Amino acid sequence: MKKGVWALLVGLAVALPLRSETFDPDYLNLVTFKNSTGATIEFIFLSPGDSDYWGPEILGSERVLESGASLGFWILYPDECNDFDVLAIDENGKAAIIYDYTVCDGRKEEIEIVRKDMRDDTPDFDFVTVYIRNETIDVWYIFISPSDSNMWGVDYLDESTVLSTNKSVGFLFPAGSDAITYDLLAVDEDMDTYRFSFEVDSSSDDSVFAIEVSDLE
Repeated sequence: MKKGVWALLVGLAVALPLRSETFDPDYLNLVTFKNSTGATIEFIFLSPGDSDYWGPEILGSERVLESGASLGFWILYPDECNDFDVLAIDENGKAAIIYDYTVCDGRKEEIEIVRKDMRDDTPDFDFVTVYIRNETIDVWYIFISPSDSNMWGVDYLDESTVLSTNKSVGFLFPAGSDAITYDLLAVDEDMDTYRFSFEVDSSSDDSVFAIEVSDLE
């Protein structure tokens, strides 16, 4: 559970279509993270505000955000404005958390993480690495959202990455003994969509879930 880790630090704002609607890239909004902490950020979470779970970490299992660097992610949400929760953890174990960051249509968002935001009381997570494998044509977007949310949230491939055919990408999931169900939406280069659900718990390390032709909607 993510709620109640800390008191609210900051409230800000971005938005898009309901999870049941047809995918349209015109609904996407761009959220850019800028690291101004002076340390390397190793983990970033951008979680739908209506979920009780943080969901997977957005940098992936093989990437960090160096100090001074920026990285953008597309985001999909149903309303004109929706709230998201943000958690960043640096190489020293310090963390910044922002609850109810509001993202709205019509403007890009930059979330700058600065040194004064970093705190010592970091949430205690156990991670497992889950791999998503593409067995279709090139995939441009992958959204992974806890099933208790009404939003798709962030595209885990970031603003420029493409997952090629027969390639895999790994993501870190907080995991415990209780399984959490996630919904995945993948969008290929033709803007066709693939959808399936899967569960993650502490035994899921190195699990592989494939995007297959049979998942095509």
